[in-house]
This record gives sequence, structure tokens and C-alpha cells, in this order.
Amino acid sequence: MALVHDLAEAYAGDHFAWKGPLKNKYKIEKKGLAKILKSLPKKQSLEINSLWEEHEAWLTEESKFVRALDKTEAIIQHNEANIKTWLKVERDLNLVYGLKHTQHDPALKIFRDLIKQETLVKMKKEKK
Repeated sequence: MALVHDLAEAYAGDHFAWKGPLKNKYKIEKKGLAKILKSLPKKQSLEINSLWEEHEAWLTEESKFVRALDKTEAIIQHNEANIKTWLKVERDLNLVYGLKHTQHDPALKIFRDLIKQETLVKMKKEKK
């Protein structure tokens, strides 16, 4: 599901979280995914489309888990990057991004809290 989610972005592109929600994200990504799926056999095309739709609906435990990892992975990338490359808006966003996606599961909540602590340590070191 995680890989399928990213397939759509091959044509649709990735959207910067700090720019806010993309209003027509579903439509843009669905169109991108359709370009890929048309080259596959029908069975695989249907299976991949079904996984993508499940991810987008965010109703199953698996889709919630994958969405949470997708959000937290973005913060981990920022924490690995030189803080001088961060935009001002990213500093605040790193502290809250993905929180709503991790609160449904105790382990994911702890994981997100650890990532937040890592962000705070990184910001504190920069101020020294």
C-alpha cells in the first residue's frame, strides 16, 4: 500500500506539506495513477487501484498505519537534513505535522512523540 500510494505521485508530483492541503489532490493523483495502470494487465491494475483507493479512504487499520508512516517519514527526512535548509514555516510544522495521523495507535503516538523530541533537540542545538 505504501508503494502504491507513491505510484500516483510519479506523474502527479509530491506536494509540500507546508503549502497546506492540495484542494484537488485526489483527482490529480488518480489521473497520474491511471497513466500507470493502463499499461498493466487488468487483474494487476484492479488490485493496485483498490489498494490506492483504500489508502485514500483512510478507513482501514492498514491505510491509517501507512498514512501515519508517510507523514512521520517526512519529519524524519527534515530531521536528517541540515537545519539551515529548513524554511521558517517548516520549523513549526515539524512539531505538529502528522500528529492527527498517529493518535489512533499507542505505538504510533509514541513514535511520533520521539520524532518530535528529535526535532526539538535539533532546534535547540541550532540556537547554541
